[in-house]
Amino acid sequence: MSGDPGLEGRLRSALTRAADAVDPPVAELLPRATARGRRRRRLQRAALLTAVLAALASVGVLVLPAGRQTPATLSSDALTGSWETRSLPATDWAASYRRAGGSDAAARAFLGPPMGGPAQEHRIILRITTTQWASFVRADSAAPEPGFQGTYTIEESTVRVREASHQCDVVFDIAASTTTLRIHVVDDDCGESDLLAQRTIYETADFHRST
Repeated sequence: MSGDPGLEGRLRSALTRAADAVDPPVAELLPRATARGRRRRRLQRAALLTAVLAALASVGVLVLPAGRQTPATLSSDALTGSWETRSLPATDWAASYRRAGGSDAAARAFLGPPMGGPAQEHRIILRITTTQWASFVRADSAAPEPGFQGTYTIEESTVRVREASHQCDVVFDIAASTTTLRIHVVDDDCGESDLLAQRTIYETADFHRST
């Protein structure tokens, strides 16, 4: 036994300080561990979503917003019928024309005779057979007036319409369900002004099956 009466106390204090020095910094380590766990869960969810989308693509199904689905390749059966937009205020159509690149003056002119106006509201009606594509515009409660018409062919998810009178082509990309068509104008070799008109007519609103 040591003859130093304070030695035991000094040893105890030294051991306590050494133990304190090796205690893990829990306050710092816990948030890091939690963050790593969240990142790991996000990566797992992303991997699962990727696998699901890949599986859907392998069977030719394209997932669309709002739960809609369309075959990767369109068919005339999916398109055949009558489709209509909602009746929308003239200001909505004018805004769409300007978004397509047209001027205010051109938008006002377009909402005149080309859209059966002037009118408070306009609706687009689209009638598709196995070979024919025909659009009509209805201004307010007037009878529908014929617009862009022609024959069409399907190329995967796009439709190429040959305009009847000028023999020029407009190409549409179409996302279809049994009740809805969402149409995007891909190309238009009928001229710049026609491109503005087509984008306004087909991209302002979805088309809903009426028959």
